[in-house]
Amino acid sequence: MTIETTRGGRPSLGRRVRPTTVPSRLQLSALAALASVVACTSMPAARTLPAEDGPPETPGAVAGNREAPPASGPARDIAFPPIARSELANGLELNVVQWEQLPIVYLRLVIESGATADPVNLQGLSSLVADMLKEGTRRQSSAELAERSEFLGADLSTGADQETVSLVFRALSQHLDEAMDILAEVATQPAFANAELTKLKRREGDRLALLAKQPFFLARRALYAGLYGDHPYARIETTPATVE
Repeated sequence: MTIETTRGGRPSLGRRVRPTTVPSRLQLSALAALASVVACTSMPAARTLPAEDGPPETPGAVAGNREAPPASGPARDIAFPPIARSELANGLELNVVQWEQLPIVYLRLVIESGATADPVNLQGLSSLVADMLKEGTRRQSSAELAERSEFLGADLSTGADQETVSLVFRALSQHLDEAMDILAEVATQPAFANAELTKLKRREGDRLALLAKQPFFLARRALYAGLYGDHPYARIETTPATVE
């Protein structure tokens, strides 16, 4: 067995001593502590960087090769395109905005019947109705409707918020007539097929189960309940009971 000794406060690795007896645990502990002290005392002291001379840099000063940013120009006026408002014979309000930068038409049908109109025992019913609108009409199935929209390079979406149910259709301007036909068919001739409803209920059940595990959703639900109490605005999602 080899024991390292120290010489002049530094470890000497070359000298070896063969003891006549095996050292005790107390002796080994003392040697380990001594080695730690020697290692600590032999470490060089940390260097302290000298402070830089000169006054502190000001926000408007130029340092090194950096250039000061250019001065801001005058504020520009923002001009929005005008809105042409009219009313159809059936009482539907029509708002038209022309923007000729891109050959795209954006149709949005808004119905004033959102979550605030849901029955108390059917929370989220308006959202489920909005989802079912694009799942087929009396003339076309869900797959046929999606295929027809994709053939035009268009996009059909539906949704509901606290106050409204919306149907949105985006397409190229050259397909405006066909887009209007699809939007009118979806809005006035929904099928509400049982097969599609069963699929939607399964998807909604999985989605609600996932939401119930997300802290953000739980905190938002508690916040809205505290803010609005029994008001319909406190209902931020549908419930498993409504889905069933």
